[in-house]
Amino acid sequence: MFFILEMPWLWLSLWIIGGTICVAFDSDIVLLILSAACLFCLHKLSGINFNEYLTPAAGIWVAAYVPLGICWSFFKWYLLLRKYRDDYLKLKAEYTTEPFQRNEWENYVTRKLTLPVSTRNKANICRWICYWPLSFINLLLTDLVKECVLIIYDKIGWVYDRIAKKVLSEL
Repeated sequence: MFFILEMPWLWLSLWIIGGTICVAFDSDIVLLILSAACLFCLHKLSGINFNEYLTPAAGIWVAAYVPLGICWSFFKWYLLLRKYRDDYLKLKAEYTTEPFQRNEWENYVTRKLTLPVSTRNKANICRWICYWPLSFINLLLTDLVKECVLIIYDKIGWVYDRIAKKVLSEL
């Protein structure tokens, strides 16, 4: 039974799955504790000697890790700004005050949306840089799946409206 605890894939899988969940829910402290616990278990229970991995290739990987994280953070920042832009345009389309008055629009937008500024998103940006592999997995598993489901919904959403209209027509 306990031999399974000695398998490195268990601890790596736990770190990838748990870490991805922590990144999705912005849980930095839990992610740090999980990372330390998994490294400890990899070393003590699985008997992995990390000194074996201190090679020139590992040095190149470590040197490339932060620049790759910075590039990833730029991409995630771009996605965040696009989401803000899309929300802004959606609000603008829903804004119905006639005639269009600049002051009222500014008040309306500031109540509904907060402009993304790097100082208010420091934790997100640092998380994207530090844990970019997990953030990448999170993007693949959650955001892309969500987008695919939304595309499917856009194609079949009219069916739900017809069902609702049919069922509620007697009211």
